[in-house]
Amino acid sequence: MINFRKEVCVESFSEALYAWELKADRLELCSHLEKDGLTPPIEMVRLVINAIDIPVKVMIRPREGDFVYSKAEIDQMCASIGEFKSMKIAGFVLGVLKKDASINETALKKLLKATGDIPVTFHKAIDQTYNILESVEVLKKYPSVKYILSSGGAETAEAGLDMIIKMHDIADYELEIIPAGNITDKNVNRLHSKLHQPYYHGRNLVGKLL
Repeated sequence: MINFRKEVCVESFSEALYAWELKADRLELCSHLEKDGLTPPIEMVRLVINAIDIPVKVMIRPREGDFVYSKAEIDQMCASIGEFKSMKIAGFVLGVLKKDASINETALKKLLKATGDIPVTFHKAIDQTYNILESVEVLKKYPSVKYILSSGGAETAEAGLDMIIKMHDIADYELEIIPAGNITDKNVNRLHSKLHQPYYHGRNLVGKLL
């Protein structure tokens, strides 16, 4: 029996409702998916959380482009976290890098102080680090970072399958690797037969959204 759950990425209230109706297990809310996802409007998040009964994560990303943020942008991210914390969200999704393509631990610590007890997913920024496996080791040091979203440094999860397996081995159950990258209802069963992860992430995991 295939046993895994589906985390669906949505960018509107109507998409959230539709994904929920199609039996998504968890949602990631963001805006501007054409820019790979930015922080969503607070009112949209509030509407979704009040309307559905599955866990909801919120993307914290102030702009498109790279993940090397200025102090002002980190402060903006912390302010966004503060606004969302009053809601019943299941987690925050974020990622911060330095110019040398390593994880910006100084910025990460500041953001984790803002998120408090709410679980954090370090998103696909990890795929842009100079050493993905070393980056997994870095993130293991932070108990509130519970998940890593990754395509294994490749364009798709299928292409990065071998790296995702290595990441899982290093995470050693202290972190959960969530495969992402062109995973749909058409290929998720095949990927799960090789990866055996509890969650998979994608936009069309429960079918094509509206």
